[in-house]
Amino acid sequence: MIGIMYPKDNWILKWLGKQLIQIGGVLDNQRADITYWLNWGYWEHSGLIKSLFDIVWFTHFENNKRLYILNKADLIVCQSKHGFIQLVEQGISEDKIAICPFAGASTNIKKKIIIGTSGRNYKHTDRKNRKERDRLKKDLDSSVFEFIHKDVTDDTYWKTIDYYLQTSTAEGGAMDILNAIYARVSVVSRDIGYIHSFKTDNDFIYKDYNELLSYFKTVENSIKQKDKVSVNFTWDKYGEWHGELFKECKWIVSQF
Repeated sequence: MIGIMYPKDNWILKWLGKQLIQIGGVLDNQRADITYWLNWGYWEHSGLIKSLFDIVWFTHFENNKRLYILNKADLIVCQSKHGFIQLVEQGISEDKIAICPFAGASTNIKKKIIIGTSGRNYKHTDRKNRKERDRLKKDLDSSVFEFIHKDVTDDTYWKTIDYYLQTSTAEGGAMDILNAIYARVSVVSRDIGYIHSFKTDNDFIYKDYNELLSYFKTVENSIKQKDKVSVNFTWDKYGEWHGELFKECKWIVSQF
């Protein structure tokens, strides 16, 4: 039997604990042969009661490192390589540490990057250069990007978009470059009007379509890299990893 111990007022630790109960752990059983403390500080809060084999979930060190808690544990499970390095630097034996490489997100949202454009077209001129935006929409991955256009912008628009794209080939302003800067929205613009007056390190001036596409392709690739590295961070993987860990711990206890 593996007892799962966690504070009921911490939603993250509570969620981790519930996942472990689903794979065979028992809630709040201090008479279990194996006890898993989520997290290591909660073990101290509960009086450092010892079972035959105690596992602690390590999160981080604060000013008071309280190494006596970790030294009393039989196994320390940390969330990341960073945590592993912190533990080893404090003299904890590597043999006593396991890195859990998985956890599940609490959201199913895959947020799209919103590119906003604005302003009216004029029949007598094509200086607004909308064809450049339309070409960009075709060349970027629609699973990553979404385009929003408003002739006249408002507060909701500025709260919604991540990038303001100004494709005009000639502008006195445009006023929405100023609005974007004021709203703390990154601006991607041709070399026109206000852009040099307000440009910061978060903004980009492009000369031609290839430069524009290259800029947003870099953004696209960074998003896809996030998706790639996070693909295995699921609660199923978290449960599978702990299932194997629990089998190993039960075998160790059976040898006592």
